[in-house]
Amino acid sequence: MVSLLLNWKPGLVIDLDSNRSSPLHFASSDGDCSIIKAILAHAPPGAAHMQDNQGLSPLHAAALMGHAAAVRLLMQFSPASADVRDKHGMSFLHVAAMKGHASIISHAAKNRMLEHHLNAQDRDGNTPLHLAVAAGEYNVVSKLLSSGKVQTHIMNNAGCTPSDLVKDCKGFYSMVMSLCIYTSL
Repeated sequence: MVSLLLNWKPGLVIDLDSNRSSPLHFASSDGDCSIIKAILAHAPPGAAHMQDNQGLSPLHAAALMGHAAAVRLLMQFSPASADVRDKHGMSFLHVAAMKGHASIISHAAKNRMLEHHLNAQDRDGNTPLHLAVAAGEYNVVSKLLSSGKVQTHIMNNAGCTPSDLVKDCKGFYSMVMSLCIYTSL
């Protein structure tokens, strides 16, 4: 149905709502890969890079909602979309880490082209590990640390490393132990 609609009126692919969200943003947020594929088949090359009012790309939208298959599909269509940052300087990995989507983090850790994003800092100097610790997302912290590719001594703009942020989290004895083990290596 989406393909028929887009064949009839291809310009719908780049129509934006009042928040500057495109149909690809909505499809990515829903995680429906068949609709994403149909939109991408009719989309101009820059469609995966379009940003809404908050600076979120379709890849951010998929990561925010934890749709790993949609993230992989969007990355396959446009690998460079991984470099898009929102208004806070966050990549799709920052968003996934903060929201606890370990499968997306795991995918990035296994993908050599995405490894550099594991230690990337947002405007506040936070890496995905900082955000996962602050959000209390133990599974993400575990995936990041077990990848062996995350630098645990990076300081954010407030001068805090991820392990410094653990003290602000309540009920995370196992997270503290994990961080202590990995930072002492």
